[in-house]
Amino acid sequence: FFNGQSRNTNTDNADHGDANANAKANGTTKVSASGKYRVHRVSYTPQNHVQVLFRLYGSAFPQVLPFCVVNVLWTCVIYVFKTQNIFDLTFHSSIGHSFMGLLVSFLIVSRSKISYDRFMDYRRHLATSYRACREIAQFTTVYTF
Repeated sequence: FFNGQSRNTNTDNADHGDANANAKANGTTKVSASGKYRVHRVSYTPQNHVQVLFRLYGSAFPQVLPFCVVNVLWTCVIYVFKTQNIFDLTFHSSIGHSFMGLLVSFLIVSRSKISYDRFMDYRRHLATSYRACREIAQFTTVYTF
């Protein structure tokens, strides 16, 4: 159970064996023929942080790894071409860095705005709950005396 495997509490899995095997290969557990999927429980021991860091289930790492490998290989090819004086595929201007700086600043501003909007929503909900509690206390005081 603590090794990233979930317990299967369903008792009617005997007739859905192949479908369950296919679903388990995809990271989900098929429960019934109606197409419902059970949530995979991820549990860990708090003392073992390495297990949490290198767990592949629920991680984006398997989807990102091929792009990282292609990017590293492309960078190595460009470096070899430049050092062997075959081609020079590097950029000699700072336009790319300026453009990336603009994109990063836009992303930071938009994330900050999203965070601030979320904060204001929660603040508004908290104010509403405080107002409701105050009204309950007032009504309780008025109706008890």
